[in-house]
Amino acid sequence: MGMISGVATHLDLRPDQVQAALDYAASYPDEIEEALVENSQGAQRLKHLFLTWGMTVLAKRISLPLCLRQPRRNRRDLAPTA
Repeated sequence: MGMISGVATHLDLRPDQVQAALDYAASYPDEIEEALVENSQGAQRLKHLFLTWGMTVLAKRISLPLCLRQPRRNRRDLAPTA
């Protein structure tokens, strides 16, 4: 099995679809690089959101001791101080 056929099988695509993607990437490398950078930034943002909010939700679900949870913000926390 050739490389393209192997990739197609792994991705559940036809070999001509994989070849078309490779041809497109070769013709538009700057566009592909830009998309990769955008995807990476999105992944980093998602990771940050999970670490910020996901751990708070997880702590509540598994009943971590209060000292291990992130502090809860309320309106008093957001009020300007004089």
